[in-house]
Order: sequence, then C-alpha cells, then structure tokens
Amino acid sequence: MEIARLRDHPELIPEVAGWIYKEFPYAFVGESLRAWIEAVAYGQLDGSLTTFVILERGSPLATASLDLEDLPSYPHLSPWLASVYTRPEHRGKGLAGMLFAEIEKEARGRGFDRIYLYTTDQEAFYRKRGWETLEGSRLDGEPTVVMRKVL
Repeated sequence: MEIARLRDHPELIPEVAGWIYKEFPYAFVGESLRAWIEAVAYGQLDGSLTTFVILERGSPLATASLDLEDLPSYPHLSPWLASVYTRPEHRGKGLAGMLFAEIEKEARGRGFDRIYLYTTDQEAFYRKRGWETLEGSRLDGEPTVVMRKVL
C-alpha cells in the first residue's frame, strides 16, 4: 500500500469523486456528478483541494482531502479535513488514520496550527482521534457537528 496525491493520478479522479458524491449526497444538492468531478480536478491544480488516496496495486482503497473552504456557513475557518471515505471492504484497517496523519502533515507544512471538519454522524469516531466539538449546526436540514483539532 502507498499514500499518493490524487493530482499525481488524474485517471482516478472520476472514481474517487464518485465515491464522495454518493456517500455524502446532502453536500451536493443541485450539483451534478460531472460538476463535482470537474471541481475535484480543478482543486488539485489550484491547491484549494489536496486529496490523498491509499493505493494498492494502483487501485484506490481510501481517500481524504485538505480543503481550504468546505462549509460555506463557516468561511472564517480553514483548512478542513474533508471527503473522508474508505471502501467498505477495507474499513477497520486503519486506513483513515493513515490519511489523517498525511492531511495533518500537509496542513502543518502550509503553516496551519489547527484543522476543522464537519460530520453528520461520526462525532464519536473523530473525538476518539483527538478532535473536539466546537458547535452543532445544520447542513441542508441535516444535523451537523463542527469539530477542530489543534495540530
């Protein structure tokens, strides 16, 4: 297994973006899959979105991103851990933790001393990994929790 930047494997962008689009439909209300794929591709180029993937023999198993702007109602917070996904058959193997370490390293390398995320249903998962809850919110009607981790 290896951790790679998605920008170095552009052929994987449609597959990886498709995972996120299907897993988090509340985040894409009114946006087509094609538009999301294009946004992911552009974000890799302009640096606003840095996506990492775990690959095994060239096949992606898991992904997570460092996104400079992820939750529109919180434009004052940046950067964000975003688009965390592990293929179901590879969950429970620590892949997300490997990606989190890479995201945190990237954020520190860019001069950030904290990172944020929002989740609708994984607050306990992130709390076990050192994240603290800042506040509850809503995203398109979904109860959402905004969390922070000091790096």
